[in-house]
Amino acid sequence: MPTVAKEKREAAKKQREEVESKTKEEDSKAATFSEIFEKYIVQAEHDKGASSCKDEICFFKNWIAPNIGDKGMNEITPDMLEQIKKKMS
Repeated sequence: MPTVAKEKREAAKKQREEVESKTKEEDSKAATFSEIFEKYIVQAEHDKGASSCKDEICFFKNWIAPNIGDKGMNEITPDMLEQIKKKMS
């Protein structure tokens, strides 16, 4: 009987390690802010119209992309956003 319990613990440990490994791999492949914005703006232009999105595109190109465009969404911190706000004012 102890062997069965040990095998179950080892199987559970292996499964946890696989999940952790997969999570780390997914985090490293997290979409960047620029990639998300590109998807967003296509839909926004469809919903609002291209002329309504001009300001958003301008803000993105001038302020956001240079600062956090290449960052994964999971890497962006509130401090980074505050720095952009300060630069804009």
